[in-house]
Amino acid sequence: MRHRILVPLLCDPAQLRESDALPAGDGCFRLVGGRPAGERLLYRPGEIVECSIQALPDGSKALVATRSVSADPEYRSKRTVFAVTGAIVGARSAKQADGVMRAGEIKLSDADRKEIESASMVAA
Repeated sequence: MRHRILVPLLCDPAQLRESDALPAGDGCFRLVGGRPAGERLLYRPGEIVECSIQALPDGSKALVATRSVSADPEYRSKRTVFAVTGAIVGARSAKQADGVMRAGEIKLSDADRKEIESASMVAA
């Protein structure tokens, strides 16, 4: 279910523009709307933002994006990154197949896992 939230402009955070967003849990939303023509928002589409209900100058209340949770290092360390990698391998002999199949026997140390996870966070 999409929500309309207000996002501050990059050049003037006091100015707000409507954007579509999807709930991301814990009171946060993922921005999915496009950018207004000729304007840059403080947060980009795809970012997860924390929102609060704020009173607007006309007296109404609305959800306003207050900070990027995606950019928060603590959030990045909490999220779980799943990766699936694989390849289709052909072998011409049983000896070749035996060497390839042994790749599944490799055990990663905790240090190896952390290195892979940190590299995947940098890529994301």
